[in-house]
Amino acid sequence: MSERRRILVFAVLVTLIAGSAGAFLVWNARGSGTDAAVADRASILEIVSVPHIVFLTGGSEKGPFDHVAIAPLTDLSERAEVGIVCDRIGMAAAGGICIRHRTALGVEYRATFVDNSFSIRGSSSGPGIPSRARTSPDGRYAAATSFVTGDSYLVPGEFSTTSTIYDMRTGRVVERTLERFAVIRDGQRFEPRDRNFWGVTFAKDGRTFFATMGTGEHTYLVHGDLGTRRIETVQRNVECPSLSPDERRVAYKKRRADGAWRFTVLDLDSGRETALAETRSIDDQLAWLDSDRVLYGAAGKVWVTRADGRGKPRVLLRRADSPTVVRPA
Repeated sequence: MSERRRILVFAVLVTLIAGSAGAFLVWNARGSGTDAAVADRASILEIVSVPHIVFLTGGSEKGPFDHVAIAPLTDLSERAEVGIVCDRIGMAAAGGICIRHRTALGVEYRATFVDNSFSIRGSSSGPGIPSRARTSPDGRYAAATSFVTGDSYLVPGEFSTTSTIYDMRTGRVVERTLERFAVIRDGQRFEPRDRNFWGVTFAKDGRTFFATMGTGEHTYLVHGDLGTRRIETVQRNVECPSLSPDERRVAYKKRRADGAWRFTVLDLDSGRETALAETRSIDDQLAWLDSDRVLYGAAGKVWVTRADGRGKPRVLLRRADSPTVVRPA
């Protein structure tokens, strides 16, 4: 796609989004029309004190899914809204990040940082249309991916993304774009001008992470370090990775020869890949329910399937998307 066409596509996208600005509320979740009650603080504190799932919900099977809700893993029927709305949310036991586009101010998003009970403790802003959000397990850092040109990952090389790292304690930007990091491939510097990064997932130490790097028609799983500002390629044909709780495996989307995606798990020690039982082509960043199962959103529901490729996917939550599992220490 030529640069002129990229600019034209982006301009049209801006116009379409701006025209629908009135349909989006930023922080008022009451009166949403969903059947999940907006919980009082005592109820929220009770749920977040035990292992629970954080997800986005809406008033119908088709969405939109932008109201944040929680439910204890022991009884998912006890779902309750927490009173905020997001395009994407990433949570850890110490807090999380909610990203929401702000069409009235142009194509940008607001990143709002919340504690474990969803009380607001800071905010920042970033460019583009929000796409992915993740929080480091220690609750210090958060990553937000947004489209700055193009509007999907469907055609490699015909979109541009940026991944911004935030310090959630201060609300400041740690790194506006990972493109400033040094990239190493096969022991050599590899820094093509057209590289994009998206789908960050953090390790337990907070400072190291995995992400996708796209350049030309190729995507790579990369491993990075916020301290050294260095990124190394790990594996080709990986998108939207998610690091397992034991940090020995990465679940992601793998592009097939026909252009469709297939959820796959990589064993980092052996390099062995396992295709998961879900055969639909789904655009989502997987989340780990536990060491054996992964979650994802599709067709207005949150699904669960085994990480070893066996069994069949099943519905875990209806009228739900963007799941995150939080296990308090």
